[in-house]
Amino acid sequence: MDRQRVDTWLDGYRRAWEQADSPAVLGLFTTDASYRSHPLRPAHTGHDGVAAYWDRATADQRDVRVRFDPVVDGDRVAVEWWTTTLVSRSTRSTAMTPSTSPS
Repeated sequence: MDRQRVDTWLDGYRRAWEQADSPAVLGLFTTDASYRSHPLRPAHTGHDGVAAYWDRATADQRDVRVRFDPVVDGDRVAVEWWTTTLVSRSTRSTAMTPSTSPS
């Protein structure tokens, strides 16, 4: 997996998140994708599952800013990500280091 491909995929994901754009995020995943918002939570499967999750997750988010710091090693990618959002009149900042593989 080359770094340019990872950066392109992450840029699309960032834009989709910041704009709460379900069609854009679905364009990043295969129709049979399995998407987990957290490693210990059940997967959202297929475009219908991903779209339903995405619509719920982004519904109350405002002024979203996302930053990704990927590490690419051969065909494996790890991504540290940071978000800042306004949710129900409060500011929330989140940081996680999930693993992802761009499709």
